[in-house]
Order: sequence, then C-alpha cells, then structure tokens
Amino acid sequence: MFKNGLPFLPDLNELNDSIQVLKGLYGQPQFSVLENDLPVPVGTYYDLAEYQSIQHALPLTYGTGFHGLPGSASEELKALAMQLKGYLMVFDQILYSYLHQLKNLKELFAIDQAVYNTYFSGFINTDIVSKVNELYNGLDVATLRELTEDEHTFLNRRNRLLDHLMARFAENFNDYALMLYAYSSSKAVADIKLIHDKINFLKDFPYMSANRAKAFNYKDPTAVCGQENISGLQLRISRLLGLVQPVEFFEVNEVKDGEGNVLHLKWTLRNDDGRELLRSAKGAGGSSITNKQELDEQISEVLKWVGSETNYLIKKETNWIVKLINGSGDVIALKKEVFKTKAEAEKAKNELLEFAEDLIAMDKVIVVEHLLLRPRQKPSKPLFPQGDPLLSICIPNDCSLCGEEDPYSFRITVVLSGESGIANRGIEFRRFAEETIRREIPAHLGVKVCWVSNEQLLLFDNLYCTWLKELSLEKPDAFLLHEKLKALLKEFEILKSVYPEARLHDCKDGDDSNRVFLGQTIISSRTEET
Repeated sequence: MFKNGLPFLPDLNELNDSIQVLKGLYGQPQFSVLENDLPVPVGTYYDLAEYQSIQHALPLTYGTGFHGLPGSASEELKALAMQLKGYLMVFDQILYSYLHQLKNLKELFAIDQAVYNTYFSGFINTDIVSKVNELYNGLDVATLRELTEDEHTFLNRRNRLLDHLMARFAENFNDYALMLYAYSSSKAVADIKLIHDKINFLKDFPYMSANRAKAFNYKDPTAVCGQENISGLQLRISRLLGLVQPVEFFEVNEVKDGEGNVLHLKWTLRNDDGRELLRSAKGAGGSSITNKQELDEQISEVLKWVGSETNYLIKKETNWIVKLINGSGDVIALKKEVFKTKAEAEKAKNELLEFAEDLIAMDKVIVVEHLLLRPRQKPSKPLFPQGDPLLSICIPNDCSLCGEEDPYSFRITVVLSGESGIANRGIEFRRFAEETIRREIPAHLGVKVCWVSNEQLLLFDNLYCTWLKELSLEKPDAFLLHEKLKALLKEFEILKSVYPEARLHDCKDGDDSNRVFLGQTIISSRTEET
C-alpha cells in the first residue's frame, strides 16, 4: 500500500473494511431511477390515412367541391365538371392509397398468418369526393383490391418481406424453398407453405435462440413429452424442415349473426385433398365454443384421442353415425356424413384412424440423448441379477477399437417419420434434411438419423414417453423403470429406416423422373401394362 507515494504496511482487517466501503460507494449506479426523473413524453396520435381531396380546394366555379355547380348550369358545364373530377380522381386515388400504405406499414413486417395484403389501397367514397359514385363503373372495394394486388404479387412480396426479417438473424430458407418447389404441385402452393413456415420459424425464434443449447427438463412429471417441454434443437429442426403441424389440418370458421357479430366458433378437420373428416361438436357442458382458448383446447383434445380406436362411438339414430369421445365420455367431434349400415360406419372410422396415424406422426421429431439411456440399476439379486440392459457395442474379435465401443457419450439419435409428407416423395429431401440436422447439431456430437415407418415411430414414441414419465418421478419405482428401459432399448436397437418407392427405367416412355438409388430407395411393387 502507498500513501502520498510512500509505502507502508496497513492492518489487514482495517484494509479489507476500507476496500468494502469503497466498493459499495463507487459500485452504485451513476444514473439512479428516481421519481424526480423527467417523464417520457406522451405522443400525439395522427390518423395517417386521413385525406382531403384537392378537388375541394379549387374555386367554386370549377364545380368539383361538395357544393357542385348551381342548378341553372348547363348540361355541358356539368359534364365538364365531372370530366375534371374524373381526371383528378386518378391523382386522388394514388395519394389516398399512398397514405393507406403508410398507415399499414406495420402489417408488412407482421409475423401473422392473417396478413393477406402487401399493397394497401383506400376506397374513395362520397365523404372524400362528392358524387364520386357517378364516376365509378362497377368499381367496389373488392375490385379495387384485386386491381391493386393479385395473388402472384402478394405471394412474391410477402415471401420477400419475411426473407428480410429472417436475414436480420442471418437465417434463410433458400435450400428448403428449392426442395419445396420441386415437390409441390404448383409454385403458388409452395409459396403459401413457405409463408406459413417462415412465420412459424420467426414466431418461435426467441425460444429457439434462447434454448438452442438447452435440453428438455426430464425431471418434471407434469411436462414430460408435452409440447412446451422440448429442447430448442428439436424445435429448430422441426421449423427448418417445415414439418407439417397437425393443427394445420384444422379449418376454423366464425358463425355470425345478421349484424356481423360472432356468435361462436367451429372447426373442421380436412385431409390433404381438402375433404372433411371430422367437425367440431359443442364445447364443455354442451355449450358452444365462444372464444379461441376454448377452440384451441378442443383441438388439442381431439389430437389426443383421434388416434385411439376405443374413443370412437358408432351408434344408430336415424342412420349410423360416428362420434369421437374424450376420456370422460364427452362427445368432442363427429362426422358430418351418416351411413346406412354399420359396416359403412366402421369403414369411415378405420379411414379416420389411418389418417390420424399420419397426422400424429407428421410433426414428430424425437431427439434421443444416449446418455439418458444409461443403466441406473447395478447387478443385484433378486430383482436385477444382470442390472439394467446396455446398448449394444462393437468389439471385434481381435479386440481392436472400431469407434463404437462407447454408445453413450456424445451421441444422439434423431427419429422422424419416413412415410408422411415430403419425406416420402424423394430421397433429395432426406439428404437436405440430414444435412440440415447435422449442421444444427454441435460438431462434437455424433448423430444418427432414422426415417422410420409411422407405426414404428408411434410405438417408439409411446415407449420413450412411458419410460420418461417414470424417470421423471422424484422416486421412480426401480422395477418399473428397469422393465420400461428394457422395452425401450429393445425397440430402439431395431429402428429401421424406410425408403420412398422408385421405379426402374420405363422402356415404354423413357420416364426416369423417379429413379432407383441403391441403398436409398425401394423398387415399387406396382406393375404397369407393357
């Protein structure tokens, strides 16, 4: 220590006390928040779309204002006045639409599925320009909107605006867009899905970014296998691959009265072709669904039970009907069609179950951390003579190391559906998907990607969640945990990728669009006339 440049030996206790006082004095914020601080000024709201036509600023002799020409004016003067109004209307419409574009600037960058315009135009009525209806020849609000922006322009601009938002976070969907255009029925269909996928990605970006390096909480019994308790990596993979979410197949409609007031909400479940499969029943207690929260809850409940055969109720009223019930026996959905025979109703139910299997598997991305599968029970008698089962390892006869001697450390497996959606249309999408997954996963982790059948995916998902729920308990039952882990590992080690169908060269028309790739496709079993 020095004082005035001279060294001296202080008392250590006194020195530490002095240092603490100095830290407390100078460690306080220099700009404290006090009640005497200046208040934030309140802004003044302006209606940006407010517009006053220049026609009203012209002298009265022109006859373009609200007063018009006197009744004694000749027909020629009235026609000239209307001609001038029609000429000025072109500039009025441009300026009025410009103000509406400025007012709706926030809509251009909104991450909302309900945005249907990127060009906004205002319809000039008699409150803005007098006798304007006499100038219109069948023009209305809908026609003006079509003239301002057609579907092609909207899809192009909306995608570009969303690309701009994604570029702010150094993200892009370029490669995914190319894959989507290649496998979609039309460019418009691909553009619509791209908009939907980009919005979903941007909405989830805060969660994905904050939790990118975090796993899910496997010690929370109430949230295990829940939609909210997933890792940032799992959600990011799902969003980057544009995996179809089950809720996208639910069409929501508003039922309104004569005055346009919303009476209640209803939903319809449709398949890929747009055909109705199920429709909403009434809400809890027999009442109608009146708000979005009730609607979302019922859709979630339908997704929970739609794949369970025991939750379908087939009964005869006037005709045979098919209903879906929840765990309490309440009807939550029903089919619109009625059937003359029970066999027809059973066929319709089986069709629903088949679609439900694809529906549930579409968005499934199961990221399995091998370290979680480690054994927890050591060999002990009488319950666990050999302890918990182990993952298979690779030990050659000469005992040389082959890189597979530790199946637990730094290893994960990603399990997806290989039968639903775009994953079953071509091997190129799978290559893109696997490259994306490996790019997103940290370099020090070894990853295996399995494209399994829907049946195996749902079976594995059920075994995985059952084991996780037991593991999440504060004091898991050792025997149950052992048995569930054994069943899980048995299925885990036989996960088998399925491949899209392909055909050999067609000697008749020479079509090689769906080629056979060795080890990447299976030869179609369908035969054609030769």
